[in-house]
Amino acid sequence: MSWIEDIKNEMKKKVRNPKEVLNLLIDLEESDLQAIDNVEFIYLKKVLEKLSRTSVDQKKLEKVNARMNKIETRFGKRKVRFSSKRGPEMLFFSMLRKAGEENYETLHVKSDSKPLVRQAGELRVLSGESSYDESDILGLLAEVLNPEEFARFQKEKQANSSLSLPGISRFKISAYYEGRKPGICFRQVPQTIPEPQEIDLYLGHLGITVPPKGGLILICGPALSGKSMACASIMEEWNRTRACRILSLEDPIEYLFSDKRASIVQRELGTDFTDKATGLSHAMGDGADVVFLSSLDKREDLDWALNLSESGVLVLSTVQSETCQGALEFLAGLVPQSSRLPYLERISRSLTLSTCQVLVPTKTGGRIAVRESLKVDPGARNLIRENNLLSLLPYMHQTIEGGTVSFHRQFQRFLNEGVIELQEVIDLIPDHQTFLARYQGQSTI
Repeated sequence: MSWIEDIKNEMKKKVRNPKEVLNLLIDLEESDLQAIDNVEFIYLKKVLEKLSRTSVDQKKLEKVNARMNKIETRFGKRKVRFSSKRGPEMLFFSMLRKAGEENYETLHVKSDSKPLVRQAGELRVLSGESSYDESDILGLLAEVLNPEEFARFQKEKQANSSLSLPGISRFKISAYYEGRKPGICFRQVPQTIPEPQEIDLYLGHLGITVPPKGGLILICGPALSGKSMACASIMEEWNRTRACRILSLEDPIEYLFSDKRASIVQRELGTDFTDKATGLSHAMGDGADVVFLSSLDKREDLDWALNLSESGVLVLSTVQSETCQGALEFLAGLVPQSSRLPYLERISRSLTLSTCQVLVPTKTGGRIAVRESLKVDPGARNLIRENNLLSLLPYMHQTIEGGTVSFHRQFQRFLNEGVIELQEVIDLIPDHQTFLARYQGQSTI
């Protein structure tokens, strides 16, 4: 349809003429709008949104919007469906299939740019793929997000979700706007949950082979460091070995569990509960032995997490931080200075374990998780209670028993074993100058 192309050409101009675009739209009959496919329909809705921010005739704009809304009211919301045609949606489906087959960690699709993939930590352009325009991405988002999520994306300009493609893989979706154009990041979620020892996570050493009665366990690390996988591995181990009830509050649901010895309930933010604090407050009467919260980043959520842990429920959660000390500093920072000490007192009583991980390249290719762990003993508890968090790192360096180990000792271990190369990981070692000075006399340095 030539009028669609005329609108697209006008919208691509550096200096647009919004009145010309609106004139093209106002002359259309309802039958013209009804006849276009879903991708083009969603594109036109985005065009109307842009026109609403200009000085065009608002009455004309309202008339076109009314026509579009009338069509959706009569025939249902427009969404893109994967089809057998070799259109943008089928090409996109092929990209996801390739991501699953080639074990890409992430797939990034931005407006008017070629897709990027991350594999073994390296980011590169996905060969053989063309770029997608704004209408393609909006249409595809309308397919992979449910109506509520898509409406939230349009309102808030960002949304998280998940996508299962049977026989291919499962993906965590992060949709966003950049420079007023939509983009999507797909992070592949392994369909098999690894056993803890497969990812160098030894629950016996950490003292959590059996889920403790009450308390708080934090799994920390920067973005894309495998925190979700570590939590899933811990929960699946408890699922296999312990008769308990586990309530998982996620944003979005990533790994899928099936009941073994444990009973696991997975609830998704936005679909099954409105916000994390509401989900946690409901958990107080749920009868769960363990509550997993996919992230802990607000004061109200911290309140409820501590309430649960103090009532005898074990809370497992993640914090985005580069060190265990940094995670506690972040949680303390959620609370005003005037109220901080009482919160730190509560955290010191509830916190059982904090472990932090970072993914680093190995000599043989691929990546491995390097972890530090703070097993909270009376000494660590006092430092937290007294807001002496800066002393936690030296304390971890000095502690050699009880499950506490610092990043520096763990990096040195992998260097000694020949698993990693110093020059490749030095920038990933927290406080690497101190690390070099501390271990300068050792052969691997």
